[in-house]
Amino acid sequence: MSKRKLKAALIGCGFIGINRHLPSLISHPNIEVVAFVDANEQKAKEIARKYKKSHYVSLSDLLKNEKQLDLIDIATPINTHGALAIDALNNNKHVILEKPMASSIEECRQIINQSKERNLKVTVYHTMKVYPVTQKVKRWIEDGKIGKHYLTSFLTSYGELQPWLIQQGGPLWEIVPHRLYLIMYWLGRIKIKDVVVYSPVESFSSIGEIRNMEIVMETENGVADLHLLNSGFDKSPDIINIYGDKGMIQVLPLVLDAAYLCNSNDYLQWRSVFSKHIISNLNTSFQIFKRGLNYFIKRTRSFPHFLILDNFVNSILGDKPLIVPPEEGLEVIRCLKAIEERINTKRQISTSKNP
Repeated sequence: MSKRKLKAALIGCGFIGINRHLPSLISHPNIEVVAFVDANEQKAKEIARKYKKSHYVSLSDLLKNEKQLDLIDIATPINTHGALAIDALNNNKHVILEKPMASSIEECRQIINQSKERNLKVTVYHTMKVYPVTQKVKRWIEDGKIGKHYLTSFLTSYGELQPWLIQQGGPLWEIVPHRLYLIMYWLGRIKIKDVVVYSPVESFSSIGEIRNMEIVMETENGVADLHLLNSGFDKSPDIINIYGDKGMIQVLPLVLDAAYLCNSNDYLQWRSVFSKHIISNLNTSFQIFKRGLNYFIKRTRSFPHFLILDNFVNSILGDKPLIVPPEEGLEVIRCLKAIEERINTKRQISTSKNP
């Protein structure tokens, strides 16, 4: 007996919403997309016309007109995540969110409490968790392949800061969440120990403008060091070295879905065919234009967003455990706020020394 279709709406018709969330939504056998929402009505209207669906400029308009809606997919700017999710839950809708979950700890707690009180599902698109290489590294660590872990060095480089990225919190809020989540998944709960900004903190008017920093963390299983470097390139290679007292694991770069294990007994190279699907889907806008939407849809079942969405749907329809429970989304926000607090403290100390 086939499962029923869930009626869904996408809020946020920007690049991530249309090129990451939407292909998974429209290709899922148990989802029917019924509406698009964007504060820019022209954006919502254009995509709605293409798929012959309804369009709205606000969540309130959507809820007023779409009475049979089951779930809402939120792909809007970070500072809107919390309010939209809470409003959707208050109207008895399941919620799936682009990362990070919200912009404050309190909003995350409200989201979790509302979902529990109303028996609704909430998850976050922390997609790196479903990469096969992520799972492989997790197993190597748990199986003791490198012995007792003592240090993870995580290097991420990225391109120039666009105005929209600065407005949404810069690299800290756009790039760091996935990396914090991976470290947490591999090594346990994180405690932020220090943040080093490689430029005078007082030279930045906002945290979103900070380009290069180092975040030092203590985890349940050793220390982790996350470096953010503004290299000028638009790709994030994510060079990861995980050291233990019996060996090391290297992931270079993460997006290739390959890993290397080196210890006294073995030197193993591991790679997943999954990486081919990730690479082929990176430049989605070009491929949709070049080969048509069907080309992308055929591959989207292997794409991370689809896997998170599919688990979300199965959790709603079959009460399956969530791959990314909202409590884990909250932990990422807790770390981000702790990093912000340390940067602001350094800024205050620097300002007091140089009035």
